[in-house]
Amino acid sequence: MDMKTLIIAGLMVSVSIGLSLTIVFWTRRTYPGFGYWLASILCQILAVILFLLPRDRFPPWLTIILANYLITLELLLLHRGTLLFQGKVVGWGSDVVITLSFITLFYYFTYITPDLGARVLTVSVIHGAIQLWMVRVLLTHRPAFFGSIDRWQAGIWALLGVSNLTRAVYVWLVAPALSDVMTTPLLMDFMFVLILMASFMLPLSFIIMNAQRLEYDL
Repeated sequence: MDMKTLIIAGLMVSVSIGLSLTIVFWTRRTYPGFGYWLASILCQILAVILFLLPRDRFPPWLTIILANYLITLELLLLHRGTLLFQGKVVGWGSDVVITLSFITLFYYFTYITPDLGARVLTVSVIHGAIQLWMVRVLLTHRPAFFGSIDRWQAGIWALLGVSNLTRAVYVWLVAPALSDVMTTPLLMDFMFVLILMASFMLPLSFIIMNAQRLEYDL
């Protein structure tokens, strides 16, 4: 399956999930943080659309920098939403630092010293770190309504985080000898299948977490 087909499949999944979360948000009782989860899916949809734009017709800041940052923003929104859902007070410091670091690195490796491998390495490290951060949040911040679905979601984040950091190590050690790290079918196919599966399971876990908390309150 080629890259464009995988991206289109990801777009269809994102739109379906976005509609599902929107319906729950509008028609059911939801808790603080759910809106951030919904906003993260909208970021994902916009990012996938930007990835589909032909890069020979649109500027790199749109199809490369903004598209990749929206995926990072998606993770930051999920993290913030989960903390708010758990009743935590959330600051903006870490989000600002990650945002500025990501944009600076991507700008440098896109315009000043174009390097696809370095961009993939940047994405893998930052995303992997945020995903493992989510594992810590879910397993260490345990409110009264904590349940098995929280552990299940933590397992998904752990798998994603380890996969991203493994890809980072692979790119760091092997990519200098490759002309294009995106042409390694086994690696990219695995990552896309993993992301597609997570795109189904994570939003489902958010809906169940909301229902689980509602049941606890009742």
